[in-house]
Amino acid sequence: MLKLSSREKEVLRMIGEHKTSKYIAQHLNLSPRTIQFYLDQVYGKLKVKGARARYQAYEIAVENNLLD
Repeated sequence: MLKLSSREKEVLRMIGEHKTSKYIAQHLNLSPRTIQFYLDQVYGKLKVKGARARYQAYEIAVENNLLD
């Protein structure tokens, strides 16, 4: 079964709230590069890519109850 880390879930939830990577980084007190690392990890796990990857990843996570 696919599992997301608590930080990956937190980042995805904020993506679902239409927050920018810069905002997420500031809010979580992390660098934008670290946020991109978490997103890249999620994209790989959920097998999404392209311009809409961040929103596709969020939609897939919600559909599969991965954010609970």
